[in-house]
Amino acid sequence: MKNYYQLLGISNDADADTIKKEYRKLAMKYHPDTNPNNKSAEDKFKEVQEAYDVLSDEQKRKKYDFALKNNFSSFGSKQSDFYSNDFEDIFHKHYTAASGFSQTWVYDDTDNKFNNFNSFYGEDIKADIKCSIKESILGCKKSFTVCSNETCPTCKGKTIKPGSVPKPCKYCKGTGKASVTVNKFGKNVIFEKTCAHCHGTGGFFMMADRCSDCIGGFVEKKIPLEVHIPPMVCFGDSLRIKNYGKITSANGTRGDCYLRVLAEDDPNYKIYQNNLRINLMITLFEAMNGSNIVLPSVDNEELFVYIAPMQASDESILIPGRGINIKSSSKRGDIEVLITIELPKFNDKQRELLLQKMPIDISDESLYPETKKQRKNLNGEK
Repeated sequence: MKNYYQLLGISNDADADTIKKEYRKLAMKYHPDTNPNNKSAEDKFKEVQEAYDVLSDEQKRKKYDFALKNNFSSFGSKQSDFYSNDFEDIFHKHYTAASGFSQTWVYDDTDNKFNNFNSFYGEDIKADIKCSIKESILGCKKSFTVCSNETCPTCKGKTIKPGSVPKPCKYCKGTGKASVTVNKFGKNVIFEKTCAHCHGTGGFFMMADRCSDCIGGFVEKKIPLEVHIPPMVCFGDSLRIKNYGKITSANGTRGDCYLRVLAEDDPNYKIYQNNLRINLMITLFEAMNGSNIVLPSVDNEELFVYIAPMQASDESILIPGRGINIKSSSKRGDIEVLITIELPKFNDKQRELLLQKMPIDISDESLYPETKKQRKNLNGEK
């Protein structure tokens, strides 16, 4: 495994400022623009960039330091091991020992260690869960049903009808285990491993003996659960629910369930990137005199939009910091209010009466400079 600290020429306890300083120095030295047609410099630049991407991120660095400290030479051979867009990220790796023993190693952030379950890790499942804009900001609890599986109650996960008699495996003689002799330090050491032919079952069954109530020893099971959506979650994030995945081995552990958070349709707001948009209709009187209008709250706090006197139609008013959550940030986007002015619906008598009593002549072209300018352009006048 690459030593990123040596690549940047820093100590293992270097702080963030030192890492950034040395990275910039080396990046300028090996940058392709300053080393045209130099493959060696290009490769070095990529290595420096790779090292900085891991060491500059607190969580990635923590995992990398653990792997480096425990000499996991094969751990992290793919740099994607250090990257994940999933919310509440915990990574796991499966290793099969050269001797043939099947083991599962799962790294747990809470214990800061690898746990050996000596069993097969189950299958992860993915599902979508919808929540409102307010729920994504404040957090909530949602009832949800996971479509998982369980051991078949008929065959107890053995995939064979009860009472069926297996034909003994001729390779392990029905024991389900095979012996392997390994020479260590000049001495022959005998290990036992799972028989590769019968996979530890000790025998074989005919097709007619297969259980008809399940597939592979498992049946579908719907599991109800209550999911806690944390405050300031972003739409598109995934929540990891431990041990709610599927079982793939009779003695194995369950996989995990990853719930992707999606937005419910809102009757008032539309989501645009990190902002919320709302169409607001105001009266002609409000547009001319100004007003404070209450908007639907998305965070249980009062929300007003100020309409300035002589507000024009089809203009937007921005309310900063009251939109949805910004990914990888503690900040929120904005609310964009699109103004539309509704003209009063007068009948002929009301219209004539209004024009007669109006103290100013609203037909005066000087009151409408933009309209006058457009009309001239339409008529080809200068």
